[in-house]
Amino acid sequence: MKRYIPCLLLLLACLMAGSCKKEIDIDYPSTAPLPVIEGSVSNEGMEVSITYTRDVTDSVKTKGVGGALVVVSSSDGTSETLAYDGVTGKYRSEAKGKPGLTYTLEVTLNGRHYKAVSTMHEGFEVLEEGFMWWTVLDNRMVIYELLMSHGQEQPNYYCYRMFRNGKMYRWQASDSRGRMNSMIPVTVMCMSEKMAEENDEEDRESILYEGDEIEMQILSIDRTTFDYLKSLAASGRTTANPYRNFEGDECLGYFSAHSIRRIHRTFSYKDMKDYNDTPNSLMNITD
Repeated sequence: MKRYIPCLLLLLACLMAGSCKKEIDIDYPSTAPLPVIEGSVSNEGMEVSITYTRDVTDSVKTKGVGGALVVVSSSDGTSETLAYDGVTGKYRSEAKGKPGLTYTLEVTLNGRHYKAVSTMHEGFEVLEEGFMWWTVLDNRMVIYELLMSHGQEQPNYYCYRMFRNGKMYRWQASDSRGRMNSMIPVTVMCMSEKMAEENDEEDRESILYEGDEIEMQILSIDRTTFDYLKSLAASGRTTANPYRNFEGDECLGYFSAHSIRRIHRTFSYKDMKDYNDTPNSLMNITD
């Protein structure tokens, strides 16, 4: 009989632990809101949004803040004062950026001054792109593959952003340092075939459905923006703020001068090929 006593005690402890519930109130410290400035200069125009941070318990998103002086100046001596659009809540100008120029964003808001600098580079030429099947052991995965070419004399930092039906689906910042050829391969892991077949509710943000509208954006960014975006990705795992991108008074956000290329396609299983059967797939590219 004695040999059963430890087991009974363990079972009793588990039952007691499972039956006791206690609500824990977390006291989040309240801090003064900080401006969040997100600015870009590209071959499509200039755009800056200004919002404020909010407490974690506040679910109401803040609208764009007006009343700021927003100026973008260029290393060629020109400058643009961006006008506030009350509908979108953003400051905009149709003036387009030019590769090779360095741009400075200066924002004056409520007596405070914020400044950031970024250099615009040439865009990448897209050689091939599309969705494919990639078999890993016994699992079939849906991937999106993008092949780009670049000039070897230029810094090769880029960011891709994939949108599904107008909403962000995947993004990543990367670089081509160390490559000896002029081809940049990008592979975006999307979902497994099993995930699509099971169609569980908690997976539906990751599942691609027949007829989904896909937009792929490829941004040719500078090293400063690359470092910021990499630290931003890491901050999601460490809860630390990303690298500071602005000089002057304290704020969050970033400023990027970049070339942007957009690709649109409709997702369809019938258009997909097998990854290993594609001549220019990553598996067949050597440095």
